[in-house]
This record gives sequence, structure tokens and C-alpha cells, in this order.
Amino acid sequence: MPDRRYKIIFVSPHGTDDPKAASGTAYFFSRALNNYIGDVQSCGALRSRYMDTKDLRGLFSPWTWLYLFNKAEEIFWRVLGRKHPWYQTPSVAKYLAKKIEKKLETGDFDLLIADKASVEIAFLKTDLPIVYFSDATFHAMLDYYPSHINLSPRSCRFGEMFEAKALQRADVFVPRSRWAAESAVRDYGVAPEKIRRINFHVRYLEEAQSEVVPERTLDVCKLLFVGVDWERKGGDIAVEAMKLLNQMGVPSRLLVCGCPVPEEYRADSRIEEIGFLDKTSPQGKKRYQELFDSSSFFILPTRAECLGLVFADALASGLPVLATDTGGIPDVVEDGETGFLLPLSAEGREYAEKIKNVWLNRALYKKFENKSRERFKERFSTEIWKREMNAVIEQALKPRMPAR
Repeated sequence: MPDRRYKIIFVSPHGTDDPKAASGTAYFFSRALNNYIGDVQSCGALRSRYMDTKDLRGLFSPWTWLYLFNKAEEIFWRVLGRKHPWYQTPSVAKYLAKKIEKKLETGDFDLLIADKASVEIAFLKTDLPIVYFSDATFHAMLDYYPSHINLSPRSCRFGEMFEAKALQRADVFVPRSRWAAESAVRDYGVAPEKIRRINFHVRYLEEAQSEVVPERTLDVCKLLFVGVDWERKGGDIAVEAMKLLNQMGVPSRLLVCGCPVPEEYRADSRIEEIGFLDKTSPQGKKRYQELFDSSSFFILPTRAECLGLVFADALASGLPVLATDTGGIPDVVEDGETGFLLPLSAEGREYAEKIKNVWLNRALYKKFENKSRERFKERFSTEIWKREMNAVIEQALKPRMPAR
């Protein structure tokens, strides 16, 4: 009997058409749902990443005035040295909820999936089952993630309120890490049985890749660094690690993908700037895959991370990982098994020493390669994700099924 295809309405702040928004989570997630789970309709970009004149449809439209009023408050708090996202207010949340409700009237849906959309669903009125996915709770992000540091008191209060309401509205909460799950229980009183943590779907790597770990050259140790935010991702630490490895007698290079190399490092021929790759294009996807297949280690000494989907990309290529023990990273990288997790206080020397010890022990390096690939197949394959995703939906629908 074929699997049932569900009719899904998908809610995400920036819609599903922008692969650059929020690391492309909604873009790739909605497509995976449409490929393997059901027929997906998006509510569109409810609040664009960058508002411009085309988003403000007419001087006298309610949305234009709502945006301008809240933008003025954002600017007011900025003058006072505080962050206050314009969209994080009850007036915006209620307006967006009404937009979603109108969209729901256009189709006969089985359930609603909300991705990182606590603002959008906080005041939503619907009888549809709601599955709420998120990388983190608002409380866990406070004073941890750069965007949530130094928020205004009103923004903090509203953010906590929206998160609490979203978690209450959801039939199932699907955090993408234990870190987020623990916060939901501890900080918002969510019942553990309402939480179902599943492994995420790897976004752009093909399932049909070789079953064996790719052959890698052993003459130069290539460190791959991927991220759009050099400072938050710990780019300076990665450079320091590469330089120290060369001083230790290990010929090394640093490949930087996703962000520009700071001017101070551009003269170093051992640093190669790849630039941003469009993983939605065949050429970009191919080049991205080649980087992982040809590199020696994946290094990301990030200062703050909710999850880090890129770590699973590394596992898919059997690439040993060195990362920070923070946020949701331990859910992907196993210390001593698929790589190493270092404390936030670790500097380039600690990373370099770990890399050197593995690089000079070929048997140990091969063990890390094989374990990484093995973990990917065990936890992040499409078949596993499909099974787990269907179980989540069944849990959301179960209370609404008629008694037999």
C-alpha cells in the first residue's frame, strides 16, 4: 500500500523561494516535504528579509502603516543602543496570523507545518493540526546568538510570549537538537510527550553518492571552512590553526566557502577564497560536493550555533569534523568518533594539535572517515528522515482521528 500523501500548508517567515534566507532551511525543507511526504503549499514570504517598495503595497495599505510604525520603534531603540526587530510585536503577529487564515480558506489541508515561525503562529486561529519546527527556542537564543544579544525589554517580553504561545498552539513540537528540546521543557513547561526530535534532512547532497569514502590526497592537509559570517563562525581561529599546522611541519591550506576572506589574510597564498556557492544550481552543488570530497578536515570553531546543517554535509562525505561544543552541534558531531568538539575557550593551537595527531596517524584518520560516513547513513539518510517525518505527522493527526 503506497504511503499517504498529506496536504500541507507551510508557514515560514521568508517563504520557501529564497535559498539564502535562514541558511536555506525553509527552501530545502519544503522541497523535501514535497518530494517525499505530501503536496506542499506555501503561505509565501510573510515578512521579507529586506523590505522594499514592492513589499509596501500602497501608501494607505494596513501593512505599509504597520511596517512603518514598527520600523520607527526599531529605530528609536537603536538610538538607545538596543535591538528591537520591527516584526516582533503583537500588532505584526496578529496581522500575519490573519494572512495565514485567509490562505487556509483557499484549500483543504491536512495539517500546518511552521518552520521557525513563532511570531506567525502565536495568534493563529485554526482547527488544523500544527507541527512546529525550530532550531532553538527564543529563551535559548537570548544573550547567546548575536541577533538576540542586547534586545530591548519589550522585544524580550514579546519574544518570550510568542514562543510560549507557539509551543502551546502546536500539536507537536519538533526541535532540531536536544539543546532546543531541553529549553522547551525547562523554560516553557512543554510536556515531553509533545516533543518529537528527529534528525534533519540533508539539503543538497545526493543520496546516490558512492558507498565508499572518497579517496583524498595525502600530500597537503586541506581544512574546509564554510559559513557566511566570518566572525561568528570563528574564521580567525581557523586561520590560526592552519598557520600553526604549517609551523608544526604539516603542510596545510584553508579553503573558505560562503564568505569573503578578511583583507588582513588575503596576501596568504595558503588561504583560498571559494566565495558563495549557489547550491540550487547544478554547478554550485557539484562544486560544493567536490569541496567536501577533496578536503581533509572540516573546521568550524563557531561562537554560537543553533544546529549547523553543514556538519551533516561533512559526515556525508566521510569528512572528520572539528567544531565547538555549543548549541545543537553535539547532536551531529560525536566527540572522538566523527571528529572533535572543543570548548569555546579553545584557540587555534588546540585545533591544530587535534588535527596533527589524526593526520599523522593514517589508520586513525581512516577510522574517522569511515565512522563519519557510517553515522550519516545511520542517522541522516532520506529513508530515515521519511520514516521519522511520517511518524511526526501521524502523532499530530492522531488526536483528531475519529475513534474506531
